[in-house]
Amino acid sequence: MRDDIHKKVPLAGRVQQWVKLAVNDADRENGRSLPALDEAIDDTCRREISEALRRGILRALQASELFGPLGDVHSPRDLGSRGGHLERELLSETKRLLECGHSRDSAAIDALAGVLRARVQAYIRAVAPALHATQEPKAHIVLDQMHRDAAAADYHAHARAILGDETRADKLVRPRVDADENMLGVAFGRGRRP
Repeated sequence: MRDDIHKKVPLAGRVQQWVKLAVNDADRENGRSLPALDEAIDDTCRREISEALRRGILRALQASELFGPLGDVHSPRDLGSRGGHLERELLSETKRLLECGHSRDSAAIDALAGVLRARVQAYIRAVAPALHATQEPKAHIVLDQMHRDAAAADYHAHARAILGDETRADKLVRPRVDADENMLGVAFGRGRRP
């Protein structure tokens, strides 16, 4: 099998690198394809999930709204984002999980993990025809390796890296201002007057 089969698949560069390492016998046997998949997932998150959406979802999950969290959000653009495909999937899946009873703390992370898992499966489905077109027995070995990598990837760790650090309300909600507080001290993080 040709080692440049990854060039025939119109996917992002990091995904093509993962395919290349899965095809190459030495890389595959030395376990280099799974770290390449992790890099591809990180790259996908960096490129397709904006900071505005990330902040918007975390804020909305902490706010108490009449129709529940994200009840009035219909598009990533409602949260100030550009509204890419992955963002729409993340928002839709988060809303679905909330409706199914997931807690606010874990809904967005579980949603992103599920969306990333589905995205990796889509990568494999995109690569499969190019591998089968070679009509070589090695194609099945490469696809098996890609499926093993997909099963071994820690999607929740990737989701926590994007959404997990700020899900606690005390990081998102501004400090409450009391009448007896030093307003200038609060603005500069010095807290109450002695």
